[in-house]
Amino acid sequence: MVVLAACGRIDFATVGDGGAVASGTITHVQAFVQLQGSSGAASHTFTAQATAVGDLVLVHEYCRVTPLATGVMIAAPGWSFVQLGATANAAGENAASFAAIAPDTASATFTVTWATTGCIDTDDIGDEFGGSFVPATAIDSHDEETGDNDCVAHVTTRHSGDAVWAACTTLAVSGLGTGYTLGADDGHGD
Repeated sequence: MVVLAACGRIDFATVGDGGAVASGTITHVQAFVQLQGSSGAASHTFTAQATAVGDLVLVHEYCRVTPLATGVMIAAPGWSFVQLGATANAAGENAASFAAIAPDTASATFTVTWATTGCIDTDDIGDEFGGSFVPATAIDSHDEETGDNDCVAHVTTRHSGDAVWAACTTLAVSGLGTGYTLGADDGHGD
């Protein structure tokens, strides 16, 4: 059996002196979205809401389709998502990571639209983090990868006290590295 994976890893920090966490620690607030689907469509929606205004929301989007998707967008009323790097794609696997600062705590419908004819399978995996984030500098570094039978991406933290978030679409996760905590999980091995 061949297992295909797509993953991303992100390093981020809160506001502080030189990037160090001086105004508080970064906390995992909640799994923001953890949804697996098989609609066959190029677009789908999910509903979610942030716990606090100003929290950082990171989302991993995945689509299995051939030919490869040429891009992806995520949108919701009042939300401004920034795509972190190019869409990673290979062998029918397409993935991208997004970041947004929560504008409010109202429930919203998020629309994910892939530039393709339709996704055979999709994943929406995201987490919400508390801290004092500045949108333009919240993300220090990121890496998006696709692979066969693994979920490996590399990122270098830039400051003491940074946090690292990783998301992976695969058939089975065998374990987390020492010091990491499981966040959003759509129940299908991600």
